[in-house]
Amino acid sequence: TTMRGAQMAQIKAGDQVGPGQPFMQIVDTSSMLVKATVNQVDAEKIRIGAKATIRLDGYPDLVLPGEVNGIGAMSRAVMRLTDYVSEVPVVVRLLRTDPRVLPDLSASVDVVVTREADTLMTPRESVFRDAPDGPPYVFVRQGDGWLRRTVELGPANNILTAVRSGVKAGDVVARERPPARTAGGKK
Repeated sequence: TTMRGAQMAQIKAGDQVGPGQPFMQIVDTSSMLVKATVNQVDAEKIRIGAKATIRLDGYPDLVLPGEVNGIGAMSRAVMRLTDYVSEVPVVVRLLRTDPRVLPDLSASVDVVVTREADTLMTPRESVFRDAPDGPPYVFVRQGDGWLRRTVELGPANNILTAVRSGVKAGDVVARERPPARTAGGKK
């Protein structure tokens, strides 16, 4: 953009451009990058080369593979949030292109930070503990009641937790603590 009269306007033929003033960006659409940020709390989990899934807001049906190409060395404060929240810049390279991908489209990126094969997943709210460092357990439906079962947990995200043992495929687990009288006799 340039100043035209009292307003900023898109540069067009005939406008005067000052020395060093950028007025154009040439993009190689065969090698696209997504510039993203990640919360400072999650940044330590991300590694260069980690696989990623990219979704474009303008094309919700389009899912593209990617990989982390760069991680910022320093965090930066987020102006719209409170002062104690910082984000770390991350660059993700698209591994496959699509003609719909254009520069400056908004996107979301899911980065794989850990992978565990053949593991059951359960909502985080269905895992209980009696103390912060106590053994985790779930309540599994049995007949018309609930049976308390100790479980071994795997990796987790903000929504789901991997359960390595203690439940099997098809078990129905409670998302809330059942009333004490139906919890297998344990309080």
